[in-house]
Amino acid sequence: RGGTQLTAAGDAFFTPFLRASLASATVHVSAISNAEPMRWDPGYEAAQGGKLQTRAKIQLQANKGGGVALFVWLETAVKGHFSDNDFHLIPGEGREVYFICDDTIENLSARLGQTLHVRHLHEPSPKPVKLQSPPPHIS
Repeated sequence: RGGTQLTAAGDAFFTPFLRASLASATVHVSAISNAEPMRWDPGYEAAQGGKLQTRAKIQLQANKGGGVALFVWLETAVKGHFSDNDFHLIPGEGREVYFICDDTIENLSARLGQTLHVRHLHEPSPKPVKLQSPPPHIS
C-alpha cells in the first residue's frame, strides 16, 4: 500500500523449470586469469605446510538478447573448488567466480582454460569453454 512494493528475498518459480517457456540462454566465459594467492592466518598456513592457496578468476556472461540461464554450473578436472556455483544469470549479466585449489599450480588459468566446462538448465551437457583469445595472465 502507499506505493511500496514488497518482494521476496529469494527466487520464486511458479512452474516446473523444464516446462517453463524460456528463451534459449547462452553462457560464455570471457576471461580466465591468475589471481593473487589466498592469504590465511598463520595457523592455517602452518597446517598447510606454509602453502598459500592458488586462485584463478573466471569471468562469465549470459548473452544479451537470450534467455535466463538457470542453475549455471562450472566443472573442471583440476582439484579444487569454486567460490560460487549453481547460480542464475539474466541476459547481459556478468559474474566473477574464483577457482581455488590447495596446491600451488603454475599457470592455473591455462589449466582451467583446457578443462573448464559450463552447463545450465537448458544446456545440461557440459560444454567446454572456448575463449575468443588466449586467457590473459595476471601475476
